Amino acid sequence: MTDSVIQNLQSRGTQMKGMCKMRGAGKLGSLNCGGGSRYLTPATPLTLRAARFVFRDYKYTTSVTGLLERLQWPLLSTRRTNSRLTLFYKAAHDQAGISLDHLQKPLRNTRSADDTTYIALSARKNPYLFSFFPRTITDWNQLSREQRLKPSINSFRQSLHCSPTHQ
Repeated sequence: MTDSVIQNLQSRGTQMKGMCKMRGAGKLGSLNCGGGSRYLTPATPLTLRAARFVFRDYKYTTSVTGLLERLQWPLLSTRRTNSRLTLFYKAAHDQAGISLDHLQKPLRNTRSADDTTYIALSARKNPYLFSFFPRTITDWNQLSREQRLKPSINSFRQSLHCSPTHQ
């Protein structure tokens, strides 16, 4: 899907190229048009079929992109990030069977670090870098202090769904 958009931009000339800018590279990148926060992301064939199934609309002339916009499904990466952050919230508030005793907290409070943040774990190899703790600590520290101190798990989840950072 992204390749066809790029080919379309190349064929339409500089008018469209000036309005849109590529973010990232290759198929993993996204396209930002009009300065808004909406990104065209490559949809999997399964997502496209699921959208047609939900609306029971299998017509050839139906725009699947329009169906996806009407559904407003969050991306899988967003759902995974929210799930990891929810589990970390439970662990930080002693609601899960995961101990965070091995994680270090900052020695002093700064603008970006307080008693609810953790020191990011360094990793040299990708298997560890993309494991639960290094990845989740980075995302956790990017949350606002108010989000990290939510009184219940439901209010925390709600704040994640409303947060523009993790959408």
